[in-house]
Parts: sequence; C-alpha cells; structure tokens
Amino acid sequence: MKFNDATIVDCFKSPQPVILLRADAPNFTILAYNNAYKEATYTHFRDITGWYLWEAFNPNFAGGDGAAILIEALDTALSTKNRLSTKVFQYNIPLDNSGHMAECWWQIEILPVENVSGEITQLLIKTNKVDLAAE
Repeated sequence: MKFNDATIVDCFKSPQPVILLRADAPNFTILAYNNAYKEATYTHFRDITGWYLWEAFNPNFAGGDGAAILIEALDTALSTKNRLSTKVFQYNIPLDNSGHMAECWWQIEILPVENVSGEITQLLIKTNKVDLAAE
C-alpha cells in the first residue's frame, strides 16, 4: 500500500484509532496518529509524535505476553510485507503523567506501507480496544 493512497488518508479521518509507525525496527518511530488513537491510548496529555513506540508504551509494563505478541506482530508484518491481525492481547498503558497504568486489552491490524521501490517504509496500525467485561 502506498502512503498517499486514499485508503490511508481516510484511516486518519476514521473514528477507529490509527497510528503510523516508521518501519525502523526495532525502534518503530511514531510518525502520526489520529484523535481516536489519542483517546483510546490516553495520550491526550502528551504528544508522542517522534517517540519510539517503546518510549511511549514501555513493554516492561505491558502485562501478560502483550509485549512479545506486539513485537512479533510488528516484525512479522515487516518481514512478510503482508497485512496481519493479532489475537486479543493485554498491553497496559499509562493513564497520565503520574505513572498510573490502565489494564488494557487490544486487537490490532497492521498494514505494511510500501514506497515506490516496493520497500516497506511505514506500518499503519488500526487498533481495537477490547472490553473484556462486555464479552
């Protein structure tokens, strides 16, 4: 998928949380995200653009096997150049600047984004915050 595709542009207008990462493994620099992503991930109190994914969402606090699932999914999408959906996994995130964490469960879809040479340069991630109490 090319970055300027209407599909990607539309994703950022969507009510679904979306984040765009640079495909610079292992850092995965945050390039952009929409307002729905800010709300879902409690990042309204800080601008995480330009941060490494792991600076914004420390894998040491993810809980369960969430960090391993996310790392494997990102690496797999990058190496196979294929769209990938994860199973539901736990990945706890900061509620605010106080250090308090929110227990969160996610299901994500990763769409690798190619440049004109066919190289993966970004990963577009659509996130779904899962309410386990409702299931």
